[in-house]
Amino acid sequence: MLANPANRSWLKHTGSKGGSTAFVLTRCLYATEISGDKTELVYFFNDLNFVEQQRLQMSINDFELQVLSGANLRKELKERFN
Repeated sequence: MLANPANRSWLKHTGSKGGSTAFVLTRCLYATEISGDKTELVYFFNDLNFVEQQRLQMSINDFELQVLSGANLRKELKERFN
């Protein structure tokens, strides 16, 4: 994420680790914003077919950026999955 210069204006540090098999996709991400706010995100998908896995792989970066930059989305995810 920090490879994109636009993200350097609001992100101080990021890191992520993903893994996948033919039917499973896992990912963890952490980020520290310049403001000092920190976010950690971990998600797991199981029993994926080929098309589902490809679609998820292609949209991971956009999803993670939306979570990091969108307080409303983070709030919605917390309420939904807590």
